[in-house]
Amino acid sequence: MSSTKTINSLQHEMGKLSALLEREDIKIISPLEADRDSLLFDASARRMLIRMVSWLSMLLPLITTMLVLRMTADNLLIEFGNIAAGRLFQFFLVSLSGIFLYAMMWLSGRYILYVTRLKNGKIVITTWHIVYGASTRIIAGPEYTQYAVYHEGRSILPFAPVVNAPYVTVFIGGKKMILDAQGDFPHGEDALMEVLKAYG
Repeated sequence: MSSTKTINSLQHEMGKLSALLEREDIKIISPLEADRDSLLFDASARRMLIRMVSWLSMLLPLITTMLVLRMTADNLLIEFGNIAAGRLFQFFLVSLSGIFLYAMMWLSGRYILYVTRLKNGKIVITTWHIVYGASTRIIAGPEYTQYAVYHEGRSILPFAPVVNAPYVTVFIGGKKMILDAQGDFPHGEDALMEVLKAYG
């Protein structure tokens, strides 16, 4: 992701260009300053994938629970020598099977699908929601991004498949949100970060 230095440099160049155009009585309106709504970020291509993963994450604990409940007390006694130890193992197994569900529940309301700047200057953030499919939040200037942290998103575990999924952790109104760096930036990453940091 572009650094602050790059964004400041771009602003400086745009300032020089604006000054030159003012001298020539020419006015340019950027897409973000025009009297219309501007889509700044779009990750809707990932929506179906996230929905499928959330369905699978719900299915796994259900299947595990059904299998666990089918095991009789006699079988637990034979396998573990102690019914309490067997029940503890069953509880651990069901809890572990829900790890993806916990992750999807955490992402619900945090994974950003769209960021739109309205012509009145407010920002509309649409996030993926595990129940409703999407939820929308309109924010005004003082609630804009406090700060953002870029993550490379590469797997570091030994023998794990190589994953390259960069993302940005954005804090808006005290809430952590996830901005997928592989999403679409119609006006570029710099334009989005400039708007989000306008009141940071």
